[in-house]
Amino acid sequence: EKTRVARLLNSFSWGAILLVLLVILIRFILQSENSGVPLLILSGILLILGLVQVFMRMGHIRGAGIFLALGTWTAITYQVWAADGIRDSAAFAYLLIILLASLLFGWRSALFTTLISIVAVWYFAILEKGGVRAIQVDDPLYYARDLTVIFLCGGALANLLITDLNSSLQEERHDLKELLRAEEK
Repeated sequence: EKTRVARLLNSFSWGAILLVLLVILIRFILQSENSGVPLLILSGILLILGLVQVFMRMGHIRGAGIFLALGTWTAITYQVWAADGIRDSAAFAYLLIILLASLLFGWRSALFTTLISIVAVWYFAILEKGGVRAIQVDDPLYYARDLTVIFLCGGALANLLITDLNSSLQEERHDLKELLRAEEK
């Protein structure tokens, strides 16, 4: 189990590092942001991903996974709070974190992550409804760009899930064949 989680964490974190670096580079070149908050958040996520790699090299696989899930959840929540609230495309990233928690630690972690994400979404909705947060709308191209990144991460996670399931099925088939051979003998 530890090897499986380590494999998933390693694949996801390296892929996410490359994707975040690409997004930072594109945003920096195009200078498409009015504030530095999104770049600060992306840099923070990059730091979290780098620390996950360090923790994994030290053998703290479970701790690295927990740090990744909670760290990215916190970064996304700050991004949603600092930007457009419930209408920010980063709110969709909660789904990625829920999927990641489920892949790494099972249904209990997914349930916990789901619940805190729902609380955060409702908190931002109540703030907006109460007039505490002004309604803002991003440029459609920025929104599409951010959703593209979220969809790419979601696709990568789905691919990791399918690969992991296929690997488990192959191991089970192999074990079953070995058991049948032993019974025949």
